Amino acid sequence: MAWTVAAIDPLTGSRELLVEVHPDMGEVTDATLHPFAERLFHRNVRVGLVVTPAQTVVLRDTLSSMQFVDNRYALARLDTDVLMRHARLGGPRSGEHFLSQVVTWLEAVGSSWYTFLHESAVQAMVPDVVGNLAGATLETWEGLLESHDAAE
Repeated sequence: MAWTVAAIDPLTGSRELLVEVHPDMGEVTDATLHPFAERLFHRNVRVGLVVTPAQTVVLRDTLSSMQFVDNRYALARLDTDVLMRHARLGGPRSGEHFLSQVVTWLEAVGSSWYTFLHESAVQAMVPDVVGNLAGATLETWEGLLESHDAAE
């Protein structure tokens, strides 16, 4: 089972960051990244995370094209175990416990990134991810949002 977490800007009510949590997946593959990038693009969301127990991938839209097929994303791969342990959350858990752990980590990073974000992730996550988490409300959906679903 996978989940989608959205960081909602409290002033505008818009989604500024999407996170897909895959507790049963290892390394993140292109087969996962391509549809995720498409979901970001169709929602006009510039940054997103795909989080598995093994790896956290940060995607940032380079704004290179107005068409998805020509657009490019900057990509950073991080070690999820390192990120969770640095935030004092222990190693990655399983199932829904992993979702809870990821949400807690996102909240911690949004509240005090300089305390809870491992130095290996700073370049990939500051300012876009951290800025979108600061003060945001996090909403969680069971499953992955599709490119053109009604959950807007």
